[in-house]
Amino acid sequence: MNPKALLLFPLFFSSSIHAAQIKAMDEMRTVEVSISKQDLTRITVKEDRIRTVFGVTGEYVLETDEDQGQIFIRPNLHSSFNPISLTLVTEKGRTQDLRLIPKDQPADALILKPTEDIQKKTLKEKQAFVSKGEVETLLAACQTGRIPLGYKDTPIHFQALKDRIPGPYKLIQELKGEALRCLTFEVTNSFLPLSSEGKKQVLKLSEPQFAQFLPLRKHDIIAVMMSKRTLYPGEKTYVYVVARTD
Repeated sequence: MNPKALLLFPLFFSSSIHAAQIKAMDEMRTVEVSISKQDLTRITVKEDRIRTVFGVTGEYVLETDEDQGQIFIRPNLHSSFNPISLTLVTEKGRTQDLRLIPKDQPADALILKPTEDIQKKTLKEKQAFVSKGEVETLLAACQTGRIPLGYKDTPIHFQALKDRIPGPYKLIQELKGEALRCLTFEVTNSFLPLSSEGKKQVLKLSEPQFAQFLPLRKHDIIAVMMSKRTLYPGEKTYVYVVARTD
């Protein structure tokens, strides 16, 4: 058997923020970061606003930007070599302890990103990049009836799918992981052995045609694999579809 698969790989672009330090927020630990000894360092929280700042009076000079919900900080001259302990509380109720280390460096902005934002970004990046080996491993597992580590067998609501999946295609299994899922379809040629003209009712299959009827966004479909493309009356085969998890 030498099945074919349609493999679609997206293009990737990378970007970076110049002159900024990006740190993930974590209420269970202190985030340590270096700041300029001479200049004001801007501290902001992504998609949130700093509401309150707690620290030792006299260790630093602090300016606030109430319009943007951010602060600007630099060490006091007499304590410019000592670390600054600071606690921020945001308008959305997040709390973060900081340990700011004064150094002879330019004043790079400090951008704090909530943990959930980091998790979403990591998941999105994982979903965006899919290796050929990962797809082939998932397809092989579906063919042999195995459930790979990190995947779960999702209940199928046949009634809800009845109007969405036309023709002789029956969804019999869906394995879902964090980034990918694999759908297994059973396809049966239910035609009578002979047509009214005495011809065999042959069912022809193709990957592009199969992908068209799927109730999935086309850019989410990564691979379609089928072992047989010609079914005679009474014959059946299985079609495996790998797609990105919603």
